[in-house]
Amino acid sequence: MVQATVGLDAVVHARNRLYWGTLERYLAGDGYGFIANDDGGDDFVHWKQFNQFRIKPRIGLRLQYHLIQDDDGRPQATNLLVIE
Repeated sequence: MVQATVGLDAVVHARNRLYWGTLERYLAGDGYGFIANDDGGDDFVHWKQFNQFRIKPRIGLRLQYHLIQDDDGRPQATNLLVIE
């Protein structure tokens, strides 16, 4: 089971907080993946976020990002930036 890095209430209060992590899983056929957050836990990321920022997803990719709530109220990575 995958756990979000922060609870939903924390996501609402920390929209401007930056997170760092490594893309650990990406299921291209399903259109989503998970970022291993440097603080622990996994954060969901949808393929649209990679496409929007013209990033080619690959395992091991280091990312900086924010968390928002998706349409179902779950945390999701957005505003992706590749870091080296």
